Amino acid sequence: RGFRSDYILGDFVRSPSHMIADPTSQDISSLQKHDFAFIKRSNGSYSYAILAFRSFMPIKDGTRIEECMTFVMKENGSTKIIRERSWSEFVRPASVKIPRNQAAPATSPEEQPKQIPLYSQEVCNESSDVIPNLIAFDSTKTLDDECSLISSVSDRARAMMRRNYAYQKQR
Repeated sequence: RGFRSDYILGDFVRSPSHMIADPTSQDISSLQKHDFAFIKRSNGSYSYAILAFRSFMPIKDGTRIEECMTFVMKENGSTKIIRERSWSEFVRPASVKIPRNQAAPATSPEEQPKQIPLYSQEVCNESSDVIPNLIAFDSTKTLDDECSLISSVSDRARAMMRRNYAYQKQR
């Protein structure tokens, strides 16, 4: 929920209408893994981010725990953890409503947006040694647990290459 094709992770909010400016506690607490939101930065601006996961962390006194949300803030993987007591101050769910003046429907086939073909590589071999050359997804389809916008393929590939290199040196 909240995916906006006009933003990439880390972009500053360009219009207050792009986020729910005064969200209810239900709006925030209902955010799920892979939902998008604008997160308040230390300089007071809001950046587009994706909820990576929810967790629990101990409160300073060590006797209780508090729910937290971890957001991926930029494409480089930097994250920000926000404790439940700060959600209403720092989290603004992304709004996907398009203002009326921007939602004029195309009236002729020439005005229809061009379809960009989606190419992807099928990985048929279930072996962990196969690293796909290309990972792609169709953002017009509903995202679920089987289609994640966050991937650690590059990190796994680098780790696998280092392991293989070390193994070859030992031989």
